[in-house]
Amino acid sequence: MPENSMTWGNNHFRSNIFINIRIQIHYMKKLYSTVECFIFVRDKWLINLNIIPMNNVKSTQIKTLILLSLIICGTESTSQVNCLVLKPEIGQSYDGECRKGMAHGKGTATGKDSYEGRFVKGLPEGKGTYIWSTGEVYIGDWLMGKRDGEGIYKFRKNNRDTLQIGMWEKDKYIGPKPSKPKVLTRVGVDRYVFKRMSNMKNRILIDFFQNGSRNYVIENFMIASTSGYETSLGEAVGYEGIEFPVVIKLNYVTWNNFRTIKNYIIFEFEISEPGDWKVEVHN
Repeated sequence: MPENSMTWGNNHFRSNIFINIRIQIHYMKKLYSTVECFIFVRDKWLINLNIIPMNNVKSTQIKTLILLSLIICGTESTSQVNCLVLKPEIGQSYDGECRKGMAHGKGTATGKDSYEGRFVKGLPEGKGTYIWSTGEVYIGDWLMGKRDGEGIYKFRKNNRDTLQIGMWEKDKYIGPKPSKPKVLTRVGVDRYVFKRMSNMKNRILIDFFQNGSRNYVIENFMIASTSGYETSLGEAVGYEGIEFPVVIKLNYVTWNNFRTIKNYIIFEFEISEPGDWKVEVHN
């Protein structure tokens, strides 16, 4: 070994639980100091630095080497520990963005399985690709470490490649992605907006607008639905207790934008996805 040299190595079990870093400092072909770092992770980081002097040397150069070794030890331990992945199946190694000691942002984690995509607080969340050790692949949305949202699951069934495409919730497949709302009939309607507000209720409320403001001048109003019961909230009208898919049809008379003549309006639409919907009709 060359004079005035320093060697180091680390030994970390890939569960991100235990890390041991050992640094040896050599000067004039003699071993003068060993710096050992022990980092054990359970509920919090526990760091133990142990400097083992081999010879009582007061050389400025040796002090500098020891200081450098401590910096390397701290840097190495930080790089290994600071990005924790909380999903055990992919918790052995991580390469990517971090925040507050957790994998956060875009990254790649490996273990028995592997995952590449977005992380939030140590767990897959957002868009990502997960590959199981048995060969299955999921590409799609994640929430708190579980498949949640839209995705594609590739697997083998009866010795054939199979795709399961659709929506997931809490790691379970709940069915194909519902189709977007469809307009079946549109007469005298300038534009329309469909908004799914939440999944707390099976309800559809309809608001009427003209020239950017609420339209209060509506005559001969009729509304019909294939399911549910009539309801209202403020100026909005609609149906609650709906079984989806549902078809709703509106008929009414209102002024045109210039308020010169009255138009007969027909607006019929179908919504398949359950939820609490708001529909805006602009004349």
